[in-house]
Amino acid sequence: MHEKTEKKVNQLVQELQHVFQDDQLVSVCVYGSSLFQESLPEIKPEHEDINVLVILKRLESGDLERASSIGKWWCKVGNALPLFLSEDEWYRSTDIFALEYADIRDHYHVAYGKDLYGQTEILPDALRLVCELELHRKL
Repeated sequence: MHEKTEKKVNQLVQELQHVFQDDQLVSVCVYGSSLFQESLPEIKPEHEDINVLVILKRLESGDLERASSIGKWWCKVGNALPLFLSEDEWYRSTDIFALEYADIRDHYHVAYGKDLYGQTEILPDALRLVCELELHRKL
């Protein structure tokens, strides 16, 4: 990860820690092209795609309201809005987002908290179904 990206992500983590208690904030994960900066020099730091997944112990509407100022700031500095999930939601949705989770599992960086990603099991049948659906959409 590029040094500039790491600074941005560290600032995001600090902001999230201000909003959420340590027992509520489970993990902050970075994924996407920002992790490939050194292997893909054609991606300039100012154009890289910093994708962030925030895992909370529980996720309620008030949590999203409390984090809205962080999301607005993060988008204003040129990044995609962080994805917020509860820990339970992360584990229960591996079949629905099989391709996305497989990509995260294979290329991620834990910026804060627990590593839930490398141990995530993606069932081959779920990947097959998602691939078939995408293929049918393209046809």
